[in-house]
Amino acid sequence: MITLNSLLFLIAIIPFISAIVRRLHDIGKSGCYIFIGFIPLLGQIYLLFLLCKDSNEGNNEYGASPKYNDSSLISS
Repeated sequence: MITLNSLLFLIAIIPFISAIVRRLHDIGKSGCYIFIGFIPLLGQIYLLFLLCKDSNEGNNEYGASPKYNDSSLISS
């Protein structure tokens, strides 16, 4: 039987993984790089480095970067 803790974990983990994959796409990496985090210590440090890295300017194979997209700015 599924406990409340298990249910809350499943509800929280899906957006968490989605945010990591989206962040990896912002720097031009595949979402499969999330599996690097399963390598003890060095993989986790490298994944943290990738997540803290600045986005690529312009377009990459996953689309335009929201950080550098001029059309998303609202002019007053």
